[in-house]
Amino acid sequence: MKRGVLIAIIFIAIIIIGTIFFLLKPQGNGFGQPGGFGQRPGGAEEHSGPPKAMPLPSESEISKLTRNYPSTIKALNEGPAIYSKEGPPKNELISDEKLEKIKETGFNTVQLLMINSLEGNKYYADEAAKSILLNDIVKIKEKGLAVWVALEYLNAPPGSGASLGNYETFKKAYLNFSKEAGELMEKYKVEYVTVNNEPDLFFQEQKQWGSETEIFQKVAEFAPLANAAVKEKFSGKVINKITQVDKRPKEVLDASFINVDIASVDVGPPVSEQMGLDGYKKEFEQYQLYATLSQQKNIPWMVGEYWASNYFEDANQFVKDNQVKLAQTSFDAYLATNPKGVGYSWNDFSSFSLPHGEETRQALKTFLNKI
Repeated sequence: MKRGVLIAIIFIAIIIIGTIFFLLKPQGNGFGQPGGFGQRPGGAEEHSGPPKAMPLPSESEISKLTRNYPSTIKALNEGPAIYSKEGPPKNELISDEKLEKIKETGFNTVQLLMINSLEGNKYYADEAAKSILLNDIVKIKEKGLAVWVALEYLNAPPGSGASLGNYETFKKAYLNFSKEAGELMEKYKVEYVTVNNEPDLFFQEQKQWGSETEIFQKVAEFAPLANAAVKEKFSGKVINKITQVDKRPKEVLDASFINVDIASVDVGPPVSEQMGLDGYKKEFEQYQLYATLSQQKNIPWMVGEYWASNYFEDANQFVKDNQVKLAQTSFDAYLATNPKGVGYSWNDFSSFSLPHGEETRQALKTFLNKI
């Protein structure tokens, strides 16, 4: 009997000690950022994806960060490069070797992507990917390069068929997330932020939001609101991204210039032997169209993205055979555009691994030296 009582006492003591330990354990996300930012209820263990994030930059490292604005933005867009081709992100930072190659090519800015997703009525940043992002920001800035961070609407590329749900729910959640992201990017002294990352393209896939006309009305309403939201606590420069400007209604084009510091256009049409180089060249008339509009709005313009094939996509044979000519088409169009742009962004470093990749990189290097 006495033995049973002793066991019971020991069992109760273990429970009490465990409860005290849990209550005294530090709470919060440990990211040195506004409470609740990107924090899923219950922690990462209750959700898919990597359960642990890598250690974050120290407050001492963060305090030393400053902004450095180049006269012309020459950006390498890394996009979802922190994701492996097979699955979730690897805990790997951008390497010193790659950063040196980036600088040697002539880039002065690195464009990174914040991986996030909408769950219910709240946006969350992927915790492991975010820890890589913040460490990369510090590492890139320590190399003397500027940083440009773009947010995404959902953790999937255009054409994925993924749904953003109800428009009003999405809008409220994303505007709140933009404010929080702006505060975090301010802390890390990020130079450029994009919260409108091709909304015209993503919104078109949300058929539940109504007709094409109604969806474009939503783009025109949403874009200025998102830009204003991130500016609440972010004092860097906001860059807006839009695509296919020759096919967009006036209200969408006008909205892309509201509450922005730089308006950018992304051009990278799917190219094949059927389109040919002449058809491809015609697509880049969008540069002049958007530059003319930007002059009317008194807002500087730039190329937000150029690409010949999508991330993690096996380029078709026509792209492989004509990579240099395709890239040069974009370069020539940019140089011929008036008024001149304030920057150019290239997607992505893996493109230099194609058969004519090094030749393309050298052509890009020559182009970057000219702008």
